[in-house]
Amino acid sequence: MPGFILLFAVQSAAVAAVIGPDCTEQSQAKWLDREMISRRAAEAGYKTIVILDVQGTCYHVRALTRSNLQADVYLDPVTGDVVSAVLFDE
Repeated sequence: MPGFILLFAVQSAAVAAVIGPDCTEQSQAKWLDREMISRRAAEAGYKTIVILDVQGTCYHVRALTRSNLQADVYLDPVTGDVVSAVLFDE
């Protein structure tokens, strides 16, 4: 039984990592709209937005930076602040 519990905990952590960070506890009624999130992402340096969707309690943006690097960015849907960003060379 302990092996099963450990396996479950590892799998749960892996799923949480794939979904993205936890950005807010606020209801979606308090979230900024997609247009405002796009503006906030652009202000943060992500010039070309390729994908904008909701993942968990975050807005997820896949975009290009001013240096043309690809980025996966998670934004707080209430404030528009960047919570997490990962840059890719290619």
